[in-house]
Amino acid sequence: MASANTERLRVGYDGLEASGTWPPEPALLSDAFELHQDPILDNARVFRGAEAPAELLALTTESFAEPEVRAERFIEVPSGEIVVIVRMSGRGQASGIAINREQAHVWRFEGDQAREMTVHGNPREAMRALGLEEWPSDDARG
Repeated sequence: MASANTERLRVGYDGLEASGTWPPEPALLSDAFELHQDPILDNARVFRGAEAPAELLALTTESFAEPEVRAERFIEVPSGEIVVIVRMSGRGQASGIAINREQAHVWRFEGDQAREMTVHGNPREAMRALGLEEWPSDDARG
């Protein structure tokens, strides 16, 4: 059974997929929230505060036409993190080249507030960062 935090994230990603914007849910993100971009993209830039998801999405929109983020799987890790496997798609603004790639977003919570989210270029990188050999079998499927 999925935790309350996983369900809140699921609502957020569903809203993102439907509208293209991160829906503000009161008190989901802590005041000290940090969003760490994938080190391969944007030099591991860190966005801070409740507006961090919106800032990252704005930059993504500058680079990609019609970017889409779809959550495919939610995984609750024994150490407490929640990993969201997402599918990113769009078309480069300048090049016109289509992208369709899988990423992993690792969320860390303090109680019922997210304090950090780290973007990993692929799920295997996230697994290594969390010290896992494989994903837990009782994940909260999306």
